[in-house]
Amino acid sequence: MSAPVSGFTIGVRGAASILSSSDFSAPAAGIEESLDYGEGYNLNFMLGYAFGNGLRLEAEAGYTGENCSCSNEEVGTRKVKGELSAFTFMMNAYYDLDLGSDLVPYVGTGLGGANVSSKIESCESTATNLLLDESDYVLVYQVGAGLGYKISEFLGFGNGLTVSFDYRYLASFQDMNLRDSSNGGELESFGGHYVGGGVRLEL
Repeated sequence: MSAPVSGFTIGVRGAASILSSSDFSAPAAGIEESLDYGEGYNLNFMLGYAFGNGLRLEAEAGYTGENCSCSNEEVGTRKVKGELSAFTFMMNAYYDLDLGSDLVPYVGTGLGGANVSSKIESCESTATNLLLDESDYVLVYQVGAGLGYKISEFLGFGNGLTVSFDYRYLASFQDMNLRDSSNGGELESFGGHYVGGGVRLEL
């Protein structure tokens, strides 16, 4: 049975991401519909501190990338393709639930900011082919839960090494200001579901 984690930690986490639908409009092209992205990816690096009582605080920097293609995305009467990416910077708080074993469920939440960029184009060769190419900073939050398992003893590490699997929902507090001044293309919201896993090392 492992003692509660105490001290500084570092970690990395990868996840599959599915963004929620976002309202997209481009008046010059006659488009005003919901835009659905396909599956994407997410990568995070973390530096944290555990207080030894189940509470962990963590600074997290991450990147998310999503794409939609001409083959499966149609908005209004015109097919579009595009991409969305976001650099996120979060401060998270987690609570580890002590079950008296190396298996540790946890819940958490976080607040921070994101630099969201999006480029959307029509699949047709027209004068308004580029519908949106902008970026914006927004306030974001996340909530989630997961399951960690300490594997240090199996690998002979002196420091604690924990593998984890979790789910998170991350979204912006307010609508984004992603508006292309040349043709009026506008993407309003940012949010999605993330399922993945990672490793955390006690320093």
